[in-house]
Amino acid sequence: MRCFRPGSYGFLLFLLFAGIVHASPPHPIFAPHEGHKDDNGGPTGAPSEAQAATPCVNGFAGSFPCKNVDLLSFLPLDQMGAAGAKGSDIWGWTDPQTGREYALMVVTNGASFVDVTDPTHPRYLGFMPTRTTSSSNRDVRVYRDWAYVVADSVGAHGMQIFDLKRLRSVTTPQTFAPDNVYTEVNTVHNLDINTATGFAYLVGSNTCNGGLHIADLRADPLRPRFVGCYSSDADGAIYYIHDIHCVNYRGLDSRYAGRELCFASNVNALTILDVTDKAAVRLVARKGYTGNAYCHQGWLTEDHRYFLMDDEGDEGKNGHNTRTYLWDVRDLADPKNFANHDHGTRAIDHDQYVHQGFVYQGNYRAGLRILSVAKVPQGELEEVGYFDVVPADDEPFFSGAWGAYPFFKSGIILVPAMEQGLFVLRRSGHSAPTGPCKADAQTHCLADGRFKVEVDWTNQFDGSSGRGRAVKGGFFSFGSASNLELMVKILNDGSHYQLYYGQLTNLGFSLQVTDTETGKVSVFTNGPNNCGGTAELAPSDGHGHDEVWLGANPSRVSRPGEGISENAAIVPVYDAAKKGTCAKGKDGLCLMSNRFLAKVTWRNQFNGSSGKGKPKPLSGVTGSFAFTSPSNTELLVKVLDAGGGRILVIWGAMSNLEYTLEVTDTKTGKVKTYHNPAGTYCGGLDEF
Repeated sequence: MRCFRPGSYGFLLFLLFAGIVHASPPHPIFAPHEGHKDDNGGPTGAPSEAQAATPCVNGFAGSFPCKNVDLLSFLPLDQMGAAGAKGSDIWGWTDPQTGREYALMVVTNGASFVDVTDPTHPRYLGFMPTRTTSSSNRDVRVYRDWAYVVADSVGAHGMQIFDLKRLRSVTTPQTFAPDNVYTEVNTVHNLDINTATGFAYLVGSNTCNGGLHIADLRADPLRPRFVGCYSSDADGAIYYIHDIHCVNYRGLDSRYAGRELCFASNVNALTILDVTDKAAVRLVARKGYTGNAYCHQGWLTEDHRYFLMDDEGDEGKNGHNTRTYLWDVRDLADPKNFANHDHGTRAIDHDQYVHQGFVYQGNYRAGLRILSVAKVPQGELEEVGYFDVVPADDEPFFSGAWGAYPFFKSGIILVPAMEQGLFVLRRSGHSAPTGPCKADAQTHCLADGRFKVEVDWTNQFDGSSGRGRAVKGGFFSFGSASNLELMVKILNDGSHYQLYYGQLTNLGFSLQVTDTETGKVSVFTNGPNNCGGTAELAPSDGHGHDEVWLGANPSRVSRPGEGISENAAIVPVYDAAKKGTCAKGKDGLCLMSNRFLAKVTWRNQFNGSSGKGKPKPLSGVTGSFAFTSPSNTELLVKVLDAGGGRILVIWGAMSNLEYTLEVTDTKTGKVKTYHNPAGTYCGGLDEF
């Protein structure tokens, strides 16, 4: 967020650097450049009228300096319901029902909503005014289909909550009222929402000593519930948090695998917090760095190995060019600022976000800067593109590009310019996706149609082979349509897409997953113990619409489980006549013509919750279980009459939670149980 507030600058700076101020410290202030007329650095050299699509040619898109970034459109503030205001932060929303894309740009006196589905012709839909007064620091984030807007230094503003589905029916611009206001806070500097967990993290507020204020959005996004606070430790540090990035951790430090962590820009240090227990937030590390003036904001690389941070005061205080600080966080208790990247401009760096291998920075008067993170391990960033929204100069003043939003599937990039309005951009040569996956009898389309999933199988026992049959729900059958052999799901947690597949077969197969957005094809085969598996497919669009993982980090599995022997011949199904007395209920599956009753109990070792599996019959011999959400399949079970008196129980899992499967033969009364230890990811086969 912007670090400029009018007031008694000298006295406040003295308090800050003397270490006296512990909450809501001032932003760094630097004298305006001689010849500039105001705190925004004077003229921008940019137009105040709407601009049409203009490619970047010979270093310019019209009057804008550029490199490998094209202008698709520009919408000035006075055409966004914000005449006389100044721009602030931005976020985006993709309607999961229609696929339309929307820009949510906050300005000093409210929030503007723009349909950018046709990026060359953005359509202004309406404006939601502030509840109190104007603020130069306003922020917005999205959870599911709800927008959350906060403002700093504005009295009892609270957090405005807006139902984004209302935008679907807008035909002419409107003035919107919020659907609700969260009043547990008044003023808030910034917020982040971990879409994978459903918790909002508000920072720099009038509560929690300016530290972490946590709200639960999961049960009712319209009515958040306050659940925790982080305001102090015993070391006398500054507790005011300026910005925050919260994730389900999946990096290299196994001590924190699957835990929810927040990486806080803490004015004079990088602070890492374990927020898994919202009522007892724990400090993991707080580390300062050389050259600190005002630790402002940062973002993790997608593997959670490195943290890229900007300091909003160092260019003015220390006199060097724009600088990005590179942190190695493989040891979370001892993060290290191991290298810095100095840019070719003097501008102040502001909000930045990492997406699909690139960091997108809003560097005030230097505009949008796009850098590859491929060489971060070597301490380097490589600039691959830019679009300068302030052609006049790149001086270190607080005006120009506030940030960027790069997470849309279409590839467009939103840049809010403080004095001008909304720039809609795209990297040169990067066209919109050709279209979503199309499902058919042999193809599943998962994750809102982004991934095309197919499977080829081979029976090593008789030499037959074929293409798998796609069965509704993410399942595949190979031979008999009633004999499900494979289940597949792809979840989006807001930071990446993760594939899970579980199997009820030891036949050979090749599972092909095609990313229709990038064209990348990933192939997975059954292993020697026929467990199924999990793999990261791609970074996400920043919006997690799927159910939260039960296993906090299913991709980190140290024990693969028993599995199904590749030498155990599973013969074709013989569907026995009804001989049992199984009666289906809310907790059990009736299998093999109602002879066998299957039940599951589970326990989440990460948070201590437990329960009974929710059954769903799929065929006469096969069914599935969900644990917490009926839409999130975790376990597949089938019971086969293999002939000759052989009864086979086969199960496959897409969870690393602890569970116990209980199977009862209602004809004989015989009961068997199969236990999956916590942290194990697999299934198995047993002759009943």
